[in-house]
Amino acid sequence: MAKEPVILIVDDDLSILKIFSFALNNADYRTLTASDADQAIELARKHLPDVILSDINMPGTDGRSFLRNLRSDPDLAATQFVLMTGNTRDMDARAGMEVGADDFLCKPFNVSELCRCIEARLARTRIHWRVEDRMIKELKNSLYHTLPHEFFTPLAGVIGIADILHSDWSSFSKEEIKDMTLQISKSGWRLHRTLRNYLNTINPSFPNTNAYPGPELLTSEELGVKIQSGARETAEKHVREADIRFDLNPPSLTLNLELLLILLQELVENACSFSKSGTPIQIAFSPDGKLSITDQGRGMSEDQINRINSFRQFEREYYEQQGLGLGLTTARQIAEAHQANFFIQSETGKGTTVTVSFPISPEHSPAK
Repeated sequence: MAKEPVILIVDDDLSILKIFSFALNNADYRTLTASDADQAIELARKHLPDVILSDINMPGTDGRSFLRNLRSDPDLAATQFVLMTGNTRDMDARAGMEVGADDFLCKPFNVSELCRCIEARLARTRIHWRVEDRMIKELKNSLYHTLPHEFFTPLAGVIGIADILHSDWSSFSKEEIKDMTLQISKSGWRLHRTLRNYLNTINPSFPNTNAYPGPELLTSEELGVKIQSGARETAEKHVREADIRFDLNPPSLTLNLELLLILLQELVENACSFSKSGTPIQIAFSPDGKLSITDQGRGMSEDQINRINSFRQFEREYYEQQGLGLGLTTARQIAEAHQANFFIQSETGKGTTVTVSFPISPEHSPAK
């Protein structure tokens, strides 16, 4: 028996919730209702609905902010989201799409219009998963035993969205096409990064390889500039530039700059991926050679930290668990190549701090 699609309806008008819920239940959907965004985000995280319909104007957190919070949660970011309003002066369909909504409904609308909107959103989801399932099956036959699952998801995103654009591009607005091409770019970057880390990790000579230039002396000012530009470039891919905070006063160090930037990229990428948009990511580099990246995200358990700290050779069974540790392991390998101490401090639900302590020469030591 097919699973009923789950629809989450968010509106501070209780009569609207009752009417919509009754109508959708009769149309063979399973509904959840919430009268405010805080309640809605809890329900969404617990039940992972297929479609969310949210009014724009609500007390406290409005529909726009609710949508931004949703898009920053890795488990909910791809959920189909429909904004509703009875006042188009506040927002029209174009503006709704610009803030990230998948569709827009102007009140009043009838049950038939509501059901057509939901079915269109569900159809978009089914197209994506059909393409992803097909790609996974094809790749499994030849590469299952050598490539981790982390490769499949971004590849499916690139091909799936490209297929949709190719088959029916004329039905999409410029805003939708722009958003789709952005998603292709993000998926392509994710695949490139994962493949690079995978190849580096299984390379027994990494990072002591001729693929990267040798170490060079970087002044305090040069290090500060490189750290800022590298962190901002990575945060930009997550639309998190505004969340980055800097406290940089590094010593002059002899480092492999390209490897240092890979290390920084992996640590900032990890912080962006596992913390919510709008929460700060602190990047500090102190005169005693300590580089630290701190987020206020989901954190890691002691067992996860121990598995990363004890890693020496590539373990396929471990890395088939999507997104767990490959970037952090790459960063750790780079730190060790610079004779730097690599330390992870984390608490589940409160955040993570990764500290890399680089050795500094006596002439560059901070004054006592």
